[in-house]
Amino acid sequence: MMMKRVTQKERTLNWLRTNGELTFAEAVEKLHILDVRKRIQELREEGYNIITVNRKNASGAIYGAYRLEAEA
Repeated sequence: MMMKRVTQKERTLNWLRTNGELTFAEAVEKLHILDVRKRIQELREEGYNIITVNRKNASGAIYGAYRLEAEA
């Protein structure tokens, strides 16, 4: 039996549903996705309400995180 390969877009959506937010670093390290912006764009084009929120790390650097807003 062949297993269906989970796409980067599906991995991104699953992460957002499970963990709430996704950063670029998490996308690379945990999901092995180098261009998470493209995956987010694809999901937005499919109608998912994904917002970008600014976060600040311990050293004060600001970075973005993606968050999936409530689904209907």
